[in-house]
Amino acid sequence: MENWNNNFKKLKAAYDKHHHFMNADKEISTFVANVFKSHKLGALSSKEYKDLDSVDFDFTAKGKNWVRWWAKYQALIKMSALVSISSISQLDKKIGPWISAQRVSYRQGTMSKKKILLLESIGFQWNPMEDKIIKWDDNFNRLKEFYSKHGDFHVTADNTDPKFCAWVYAQRTAIRKKVILSKRKEALVKIGFLK
Repeated sequence: MENWNNNFKKLKAAYDKHHHFMNADKEISTFVANVFKSHKLGALSSKEYKDLDSVDFDFTAKGKNWVRWWAKYQALIKMSALVSISSISQLDKKIGPWISAQRVSYRQGTMSKKKILLLESIGFQWNPMEDKIIKWDDNFNRLKEFYSKHGDFHVTADNTDPKFCAWVYAQRTAIRKKVILSKRKEALVKIGFLK
């Protein structure tokens, strides 16, 4: 390939900076397309393959597709900051299975370090349940503070924000329906939430 060294230096610079080649300038995108064509034709030299290995270049359709999904996920994360939603799957239903597959691959230890870095660079949650536990604990502490300030657990939308009010209501409902975790119920009993 003509100008291999110059083009590869630009590709490597993009990789070193972003850990991927997506959204690269037109020159790099053209180079990447030519690399795929040359690979398909068997026209790459061993030196060229060695160079490409140094930047974790993935020739598989799966690898190329993964980067597309990653870029889509990144775009959805940015969009989700602008709208009120509980999950980015609400913006695109097709992203959910891809997200699940990443978590499975990570737990099984089959995910490359490159992919882990890319996902972590945009705040990917490996275990979303951890966040729910943290949120429960945060709301529980807030409930204790509310009691200290008001002397009761009469949380309404008039005296606090609606999300916290909804959380308190959800705890009462979970207790009534007997679907609350026992350790959470014990914590609520301990502070006098249940009388």
